[in-house]
Amino acid sequence: MLGVIAKLTIKEGKVDEAIDLIKTLMAEVANEKGTLAYTLNRDPSNPNGLIFMERYKDKAALDHHSSTPHFKAFLLENLKSVFWRKSNPYNSKLRKNDGIRVGLNQRLDDTGEYA
Repeated sequence: MLGVIAKLTIKEGKVDEAIDLIKTLMAEVANEKGTLAYTLNRDPSNPNGLIFMERYKDKAALDHHSSTPHFKAFLLENLKSVFWRKSNPYNSKLRKNDGIRVGLNQRLDDTGEYA
């Protein structure tokens, strides 16, 4: 089993829009074979922060999720207009934790560095 924590900082005033977009994505993700859990949470310490908690059967299931047309379209269509990418306050607070992904497409490798 593989766990993922993906933390996003949303542009000011776009959180409700982001949540609506994510709900649409989540409906598609629910049908992915090997995706065991995919939940969205508000960050209580950051009003513009959203946290995905994800669990996959194995790495192949995670790779499948990351390559699906609906996931790719979600990122391409919304990354610049809704999600804030200049800096992510979460990344500086992370420690090594095998199997945890952070931010978008960032993963800690066995040394604790971003792969």
